[in-house]
Amino acid sequence: MSNRKRFGLALSGIALLTSLNTCVGNIDAAKSAETIELPRSMVAGKGAVEEPSLKHLMRGPRTREDDPALPMVQEACGKSDKGDLKGAIALCTEALKKYPNSALAYAWRGSFEYALRQYAEALADENKALSFAPNYAFALKVRAAIHIYGTPQDNLSAMEDLSKSLANDASDANTWYFRGYVRFHANNLVDALPDFCAANDLWGGWYFSHYYRGITLVSLGLHSSPIAQLDAEQAIKLDPKSGDAYWLLGCVYEHTNKKSEAKEQYQKALDAYTAMNDTTNLQMIKDCLKRCE
Repeated sequence: MSNRKRFGLALSGIALLTSLNTCVGNIDAAKSAETIELPRSMVAGKGAVEEPSLKHLMRGPRTREDDPALPMVQEACGKSDKGDLKGAIALCTEALKKYPNSALAYAWRGSFEYALRQYAEALADENKALSFAPNYAFALKVRAAIHIYGTPQDNLSAMEDLSKSLANDASDANTWYFRGYVRFHANNLVDALPDFCAANDLWGGWYFSHYYRGITLVSLGLHSSPIAQLDAEQAIKLDPKSGDAYWLLGCVYEHTNKKSEAKEQYQKALDAYTAMNDTTNLQMIKDCLKRCE
């Protein structure tokens, strides 16, 4: 697995994502957007990155292959792949003793510290990396993740870092996803949608990008979009134990007058929440079932 995909999975795995109740609140708040018109590619699942507003950003990734610490950082990534994050941090620290101006070593040490939830140390390292390389897309993405999931949260700074990261490397699906995530939770659904589309275009087959694009479409009142249903189905395929994904598909069916299909999916969501002892969403899904009786 590439470092980009491995680190993206680490970010999503560590993050405590929103509860389903937040999603329900967004749906109620966005009913006035039911007549919204969006570019076809934004709801078609393909071609989002060909939109004129985004296409100029599509450049190849800016690697730091000229950094003298690269061999040691690659070895550190190998340790991280095996679960030895402390060993990876130690190796990056050794690299920095030899190459004290290495943006690469600072950025990756910060990413490993982030994975251990050592947010203060991670933030200091990403700041140091960016002092040497202000446009280093990877360091900007990691610092944005710290702003999103660390303490205190700073979503405005996260948005600034993610947008700057994309301006320097628009080929990274995780960065599109995380900017969409920040926009979604700021209730900026129209801008979140193309970000999730770009994430799926660049890297399909990721539960969170499909789920969040689907819930964004539903939150915008676009239940009848075939992509909303396909995203819910794909999320279920990728995580058959996810009550959220079954709920999403049930919501699509309910709002397109397919009550029996909705009831079936809501029951699966109830079973999944029960199996996971998710008491937060049990009453909500029971209410959904009652509406379909």
